Amino acid sequence: MLAAMPSPVPRQDGRTADGPSIRVLPHRAPGDHPICVMDYRYSAFCWTRLQAASQIGPVLGLEMSSDFRAYAWEKIERKGDFTRVTLFPEGEADDAPVAEMLTRLNCTLDEHRPAAVAVVGWAFKWSLGALAWCLRNNVPAILLSDSTAISNERVWYKELIKRRLVRLYSSAIVAGSPQRDYVASLGMPVSRIFPGWDIVDNDYFATGARRARANIAEVRRKRELPENYFLSINRFVEVKNLRRLMLAYQQYRSAAGPAAWKLVLAGDGPLMPDVLRWRTELALEQDVLLPGFKQYPDLPEFYGPARAFILASTSETWGLVVNEAMASGLPVLISNRCGCAHDLVAEGRNGFSFDPLDTDGLARCMLRLSGPESDLRAMGETSSDIISRWSPEIWAQSLQLASDVAMASPRPASSTVDHALIHHLIHR
Repeated sequence: MLAAMPSPVPRQDGRTADGPSIRVLPHRAPGDHPICVMDYRYSAFCWTRLQAASQIGPVLGLEMSSDFRAYAWEKIERKGDFTRVTLFPEGEADDAPVAEMLTRLNCTLDEHRPAAVAVVGWAFKWSLGALAWCLRNNVPAILLSDSTAISNERVWYKELIKRRLVRLYSSAIVAGSPQRDYVASLGMPVSRIFPGWDIVDNDYFATGARRARANIAEVRRKRELPENYFLSINRFVEVKNLRRLMLAYQQYRSAAGPAAWKLVLAGDGPLMPDVLRWRTELALEQDVLLPGFKQYPDLPEFYGPARAFILASTSETWGLVVNEAMASGLPVLISNRCGCAHDLVAEGRNGFSFDPLDTDGLARCMLRLSGPESDLRAMGETSSDIISRWSPEIWAQSLQLASDVAMASPRPASSTVDHALIHHLIHR
């Protein structure tokens, strides 16, 4: 089902073409204190968020680390129209003693005195440290979240703790509709929740994919790509469901016969030896291509020539690769356990969602999408249209709205118990 949660940039009368009335806010003056947006480490999509937000007013981009072992991303060195501070330029913040992390965090926030702090989640020690700083200094905290009710197993006492933490935030920016519903279930009023946290640079992928298609013979030769293929880009870890994806592909290939598309499975990670073994056991050496991990500049040359994109995760809070694929104009097959599926998959119009545990069902979706009844061009255009509503501009507008709501409202009351809970969670 498609639920177009983001509203377009409002008209001057404050109404949107297809949504509720929202206020048109003035840009913050250049001399205002910045809005601080925190994340663990800069990536290309983090840079896109910060650059978009800086077009509204001053922004402090606060990253914890220069490195992140979980992702082999290249470091983003380009400058933006925002202030960038890295607390641990020498390595990973998670390797540092908690006391040192808190000292650097508090000193940085004391120095820049942000008007509000947008904090990722409620589980990280540095996120809780930022929330504690906000409470001590009477500065509103904005929750950034892409968690859903089904993204992880929910335990009642942990949900109670989250409810207590969430009420200490003044507003929230979430990825989409399921994320909004989950944060609302934890006590945040829906009127204080805004969309657009999980966005990418749509124009970058659209332009890069068009360029790749315009030079498709050269790109195929350079990247060793087949003429027709499903593309899937993943970390090679358990939740990405790669074995079932390969089993479903084997079924699809048998049913489709000589007309079967190939499967390009890009990425790397701990399961690479298993993926290689599964490919051999399933006799898919000639049909499943493993080009390895690809950096951001390489991605458009894989999206552009692809016929469709697949994400088969058994658990995924959102799935930014789906944004990238749709911005590249691709039809999509997306697991219904992915947090983006509800908002980004228009069933039958730009692709299909499926149960990630049902390999037969995924094989049928692959067969249907690659068959003559599917208008891939029209489906790709629908993908482009849907993802245009999940843009850097929507994120910047939501940050402005969330900041305005947070700064105009009384600060949430915090008790000794709240501060003791945060202290315990940081030092546990």
